[in-house]
Amino acid sequence: MTSTTALGTQTQVLLPHNRGDRVRGVAIAISAALTILALVPFMPQFSVANLDSSWSYAMNVAVGEGLQFGRDLIFTYGPLASIATHQYFPATDSMMIIGSLIIAAAVFLVFWGVCDKQRVLWLLALPVLLSQSYQLDPVFTCFPLLFLLFCVKNRASAVAERFIIMVGAIALGLMPLIKGNYTPAVLACTAAALPLIW
Repeated sequence: MTSTTALGTQTQVLLPHNRGDRVRGVAIAISAALTILALVPFMPQFSVANLDSSWSYAMNVAVGEGLQFGRDLIFTYGPLASIATHQYFPATDSMMIIGSLIIAAAVFLVFWGVCDKQRVLWLLALPVLLSQSYQLDPVFTCFPLLFLLFCVKNRASAVAERFIIMVGAIALGLMPLIKGNYTPAVLACTAAALPLIW
């Protein structure tokens, strides 16, 4: 919209975005915040007397003691197991929080990149789906496929695309260190995605 001043010059008046843009922005912000709350253990669990808690604690102690995985300790989970177990241990707490933030950012950004920009309200389904999972194995299992889908059906701008690919690649790199079982899916989806993003 332009307006004319008393001297006859025209100036550009910037109007606020329309209501739909604001609703989309709010939906994106709410979805990002809730995804972070669903995946990042701001209140981690402590060890209790049961089998699941014992191996989680053993993995944390192994990292804290500097044991070498594959030589000193052989298990399906790796040195970043605390990202999946959300179990508190002083030596792994910062790794758990930072790794979980990277995973949460990657899951949100890749899901946002796959969503149709006219239907951004579907982003609100992501934290709802994440909150229904008791363990994070389904999230970690589906993420490589979601990343591949993003590479196939990319709807982001060039700068956003590079950023999403970078964060997604970092998260994919962390996943085999969380659990070795994720390695085949990560390798297969990365191999399929490379020709699409190159």
